[in-house]
This record gives sequence, structure tokens and C-alpha cells, in this order.
Amino acid sequence: MKHPALASLAMVVALSGCANSGVTMNDAVQVASAINTATPNAGTSATRTTITELLNVFAATPVSGQQALGGTAALLGLAQSQLGGNQYAQLAQQVPGLQQITGSNAVSQLNALGMLSGKSNQQSLLSTALGNTGSPAGVNQAFSALGMDTSMVGVFSQLLLQYFGSEGVSTPLLQSLASVWGVQR
Repeated sequence: MKHPALASLAMVVALSGCANSGVTMNDAVQVASAINTATPNAGTSATRTTITELLNVFAATPVSGQQALGGTAALLGLAQSQLGGNQYAQLAQQVPGLQQITGSNAVSQLNALGMLSGKSNQQSLLSTALGNTGSPAGVNQAFSALGMDTSMVGVFSQLLLQYFGSEGVSTPLLQSLASVWGVQR
């Protein structure tokens, strides 16, 4: 793990409880790694790299790969709708590939990773939920659609802030994200 603080957050996640859809994070990381090297049409290289890194961020938590990417997409959708000026564009520039997994864009990435195979009903529900993440209530709805308790929003927010910080995102932008997501930084 790159950051020791991730271990303490992982403990909080483990204690808070989260429904697991049956896909382990190790499985998800292996899928992402295989796609990263063998499937050129699963998105841009930057998107594949970002997805792999995000899956690694959530590897110590009890969430599935689908939940990790879906929860991330929900929070990014909220950030995109709430950040002022060009702040989201800055974030997307500093973490290449984020735009492809923001909001309902994540559904196509989840499909490319094979995480929604044979789940057309869930795909439709998830697409609707992730397309409605312009408010905290929409984010909570998306987390529920992913089978997670809404208390996980804070855990995801903290992990994403740490990840973005490790990617060189500026402190003022991280503070703006924390404010949008309703967490302390």
C-alpha cells in the first residue's frame, strides 16, 4: 500500500459493513490487469490505468470491483456537478481517464471489465442511479443501487481524496472536493 493511512481507513470500512456482490477485489484487479494488457478496446490506456489504480485503492476494503468503480463514479458525478469554474477539468487533467468513469460513463467501463455481464436489469438500474448523481441524495441512491450502505460515502470520499493527493492533485482542489463530498480533509 502506498499510504499507511489507507490501512486505518480500510479498518473503518471493514467495521462499517458492506454488502459484497461476490466479486473479490483480487478478482477485479486481475480482470483489470488482464484488460489493461490484452484488450485494447476497453477504453483508453489512461482510463485502464486509472481503473486499475482505483481498484488497488479499494483492495483492502470489503467492496467488490463493481462497487468500487460505481461508488467512485457516483462521487465524481457529484463533484462534476458541484465544483466551480474549471476545477473538475483540472481534476480530470491531473488524473487522466477520470472523465470516462464519471457518473453514468462508468457503466460502459464496468461492461468492458465484464463486471455487468448477464446483468441487464442491474445495468439499467445502475445507469439510472449513476446518471442522477448531481446531489448528495443522488449519490446515496447510487450507493444503495450498488448494494452499499450510504455510510460508505464517507469512506469512499476519504480514500479518493488520498488517491488524488498521491496523483498530485493540488491541496485547494482536494479541499473543494472534500467540501462537495461533505468530509473533513
